[in-house]
Amino acid sequence: MQVRAMSRIARAWPPGVEGFVLGSDPAHVLSAACEGIDVVVNLASMSESACAADPAGALHANVGGTLNLMRAAVSANSARFVQLSTSKVYGSELSGMISEETVPHPASHYSITHRAAEDYAAYHPCAVVLRLANGFGAPATENAQSWNIIVNDFCRQAATDHSISIRSDGSVWRNFVPLSDVMVALGAARTWLPAGTYNLGSAKSMTLRAMADRVATVASEVLGVAVDVRVGASIRATRRTALDYRTDKLRAAGVSLDGLIDDEIRNTIAAACDAFV
Repeated sequence: MQVRAMSRIARAWPPGVEGFVLGSDPAHVLSAACEGIDVVVNLASMSESACAADPAGALHANVGGTLNLMRAAVSANSARFVQLSTSKVYGSELSGMISEETVPHPASHYSITHRAAEDYAAYHPCAVVLRLANGFGAPATENAQSWNIIVNDFCRQAATDHSISIRSDGSVWRNFVPLSDVMVALGAARTWLPAGTYNLGSAKSMTLRAMADRVATVASEVLGVAVDVRVGASIRATRRTALDYRTDKLRAAGVSLDGLIDDEIRNTIAAACDAFV
């Protein structure tokens, strides 16, 4: 199987991967990279903080980049186009039941540009859009910038400080999905999953505090020391509504998500120890 990868900067790709750098002529590079390729997967996006700092750049990279890649895929007669999006297209603080039928309300430059990118991706005759919840897991490479995502940060804190701190009271709800399940879904999307938009997450959501406690429990077992959790003061007088991030559509299509959260936490703690301890 021929595998190609593209990036805005030069990278050390794994053996067997043909790498492309967009450089000063991205249209030509995109066309060359897609030529003869059956499936195009778009994972490229500016981070949330980078989008907030440079909205125009986010529009150019996230939206314009998706449009250009989709056009290149169509011109190359690629059979499939897979777009990784985000659950944040539904809103900034999700609660209640969220399904693919829920009307999106993107509320940040990050989520707005992802929502627009979904529409451009859908111009491909066989486009699969995956709205990813809070993914987490051990980074594939040492230079991957993934230690700022929530659970990875919890794992890093546990490995380095034997303590996990949350600035808020931890009562906000999130849906967390291990990268092992993300890879399963991406595998289905690039091979047989019917075109459409799918929520990608775990069967059950939890609060930040509950996830921090879970990481602390696993970390205590892995590290052999007690790991405590510290939270900030509560700023809300009312209880937050639980999140029910529905993934029925993806599961009904035949995608089996194991949800091995503790296994992914163990792998991420081990990676954090290698990287920081």
